[in-house]
Formats: sequence, C-alpha cells, structure tokens
Amino acid sequence: MATQAPIAVPASPATVLHLLALSLHKTHGRQAVLSNLGLNSFPIELCDAFANASLLPPVTDAGAGAISLAALQVIDLQHNQIVHVSERINELTSIVELNLANNHIKTLPPLSSSSASNSSLSSSSTTSLPSSSSSASSSSSSSSHDGSNNRNNSNNLDGDSALSPSLSRAAAGPPTRHIQNVCLSNLTTLCLSDNDLSDFPLAICGLGSTLKRLFLAHNDITSIPPQISHFRVLEQLDLASNRIQELPDQFWSVTSLMWLQLDNNLLASLSPKLGYVRRSLTRSLSLTHLRTTLLVAHLPNSIF
Repeated sequence: MATQAPIAVPASPATVLHLLALSLHKTHGRQAVLSNLGLNSFPIELCDAFANASLLPPVTDAGAGAISLAALQVIDLQHNQIVHVSERINELTSIVELNLANNHIKTLPPLSSSSASNSSLSSSSTTSLPSSSSSASSSSSSSSHDGSNNRNNSNNLDGDSALSPSLSRAAAGPPTRHIQNVCLSNLTTLCLSDNDLSDFPLAICGLGSTLKRLFLAHNDITSIPPQISHFRVLEQLDLASNRIQELPDQFWSVTSLMWLQLDNNLLASLSPKLGYVRRSLTRSLSLTHLRTTLLVAHLPNSIF
C-alpha cells in the first residue's frame, strides 16, 4: 500500500512542461522524469507535448530545432499523489517503461499493446477486478526493481541548461488530437508498486503480448484473476507484500516467468503446477514471510 507522504501543492501545467523539457533535453529525448511534483492526476500535458512538441518551452542552449518526443522511452512519475490516470496514456505509443510507483492509484483505464484490442475496450471507464472474484522500473534489464527504488527526480535536474521564461505556447492549450488506433505497443515494463490497489488491475491485461516486467508489490491485492494467463511473455513479476490468499491454476500457465516474488502474502498452499514454471525461474523464486501455515510439506516436490 502506498506510503503516506507530506501533502504538496501540485506542480502547475506550466511547471510540468518546463521540467519535462529540461528532462528530455538532458536525456536526449528518451526520458520524462516528473517525480516528486505533488501531482494528483496523470499529467495530460505530457500527452499534449507528445502530439505537438512545439508546446514545450525551448531550452536556450539546445541549438536549432525543437525538442522531439519521438524517441521517448521512459516515463517516471513515481512519488507523486496520483489517484487518476487518464485514458490518454495510450497515446504515448513509443514508451518502453512506465513507472507509477509510490502514488495513490486505485484503478486504471484500459491499457493495451494492440490498437485492435484497445478499441474494443471502453474509453470512458476505469477498470479493476471486483473484489468478490479477484484482486491480483528500472530499465528494461533490471531484475530487482520495485516501487521503493528511487530514480533521479526532476528536482535534481539542475544542470547547466537554462529554460526560456516564456511559456506562452503552453498557455495556448493542447493541439487537436486524434486518438484512434493508439496503443502502448512498445511497453515492456510497468511499475505500480506502493499504490492503493485492492484488486489486480484487469485494465492492464491488454498488455499481455508485450509486457515483460510487472511490479505490483506493496498494495492490498487479495487474489489473482484467471486473466493472468494473458501475459504470454512476462518474465518478471513482483507481487510481494500484498494480501494474496490463493493463486488460480492459470497462474502457472505463464511459463515465461524467470523472476517471481511472492513474499509477505497470505498464501496457505501452492499448487503442484508450480513445477510447470519452476524450470524457467532461473533468476529468482522468493517465497519468504508467507502465512505461517505454509509448511514445506505444502510445497510441491517439483520445485526442489
């Protein structure tokens, strides 16, 4: 569950664009670092700038040409106060890693790696699994990333560059946008650790064909839905420090898993089908601090 942080005044849209421009300049357009800004909702200014980079205030020593977001790969929004995530996040089609750790997110809009499946999802509702039936960042190479790990935040982006004080283009408002056939087709890493999720977010099941790393530690998730089988290429899954009591049989069909964290949950037993994925768990299988009734006798022999 998300840790309580001091209440901060959310950064203004102009400030968000200002820091976004500086972050992009420092990372050659690859990273948008907007952490520790007190934001209470997903910054749609990011989507506006992705569609129209001219909205970004210029960096004075950037040289000719506007900053481009075409190469944007990483979005870091951890350690804010975000409760609501806009469906417009699907417009950020180039991103590879999305870090939303340490916020107050309870539900998510439908996310998809396929424009076809995205269009079949409701664009006006947030989705999570009803508690009666389920509840279920770093760079792409990280195998031990969780929501509590800090990244360089925007408050530390204090290099030699200076930004133009003119923000008139930001005040002009967002450009006309076309949102058909948008999807997160490149997203491989999603971090939602340390939030307020009580249910496994079914809204992310549309990412099953691309997502390789999923971090959901330190929430209040009580169970995993059968739809976990949609994640066909998932390699790293962190479910530590939740309230998970059981795992569905479909969980063990995710044979691509190489790194699995189930520490600090309420699991009383594990299915013998764990043996189906044990061979692929070449990096880590962590089962410490589970419910005291989970004895070695309850573990399937095939995992040893």
